[in-house]
Amino acid sequence: MLWANFLHIYQPAGQSKQILNAVANQSYRRIFRGLKKIGGFKITLNINAALSIMLLENGFEDIINDIRELAESGRLEFTESAKYHAFLPFLGEKEIEAQIRENNKENKRIFGEAYQPKCFFPPEMAYSEKVAKVVEALGYPLIMLDEISYCGQIEKAPYDKIFTIEGTNLSALF
Repeated sequence: MLWANFLHIYQPAGQSKQILNAVANQSYRRIFRGLKKIGGFKITLNINAALSIMLLENGFEDIINDIRELAESGRLEFTESAKYHAFLPFLGEKEIEAQIRENNKENKRIFGEAYQPKCFFPPEMAYSEKVAKVVEALGYPLIMLDEISYCGQIEKAPYDKIFTIEGTNLSALF
């Protein structure tokens, strides 16, 4: 059996310090410290740049450092996304591109060369042909999609295959 470990962490830009502190202390810090102690695994992480920035600005450098250390050791790989977790199908192509480029720029600044995403994670896994077009144009070879994108129903998407989105060179993973 193959098991894909994917973790998506997110807080809205402008989250209250009280909630950010609670989430960081009760969840993020525990998860990444715990993962550092475990060997023989690999995990894929989506962290939007808005959250990366909030963690740094609110004294959670240790969480950023733990994530970076896991990535540098090859046990964590990043996905790309939109900086502010925008619902991309409702945006124009230029704004979609700007959100993705800003996310990449800020997360590269924060995580350094360890930030090398190959797969795109659309916020809320919201998909449209417009999103696929921009993601492909930006050079990402793979997009992660919700199973409903496969045929409009749940429990129908095969999980043992990667598909190519018709009319593109972009691969889809459900």
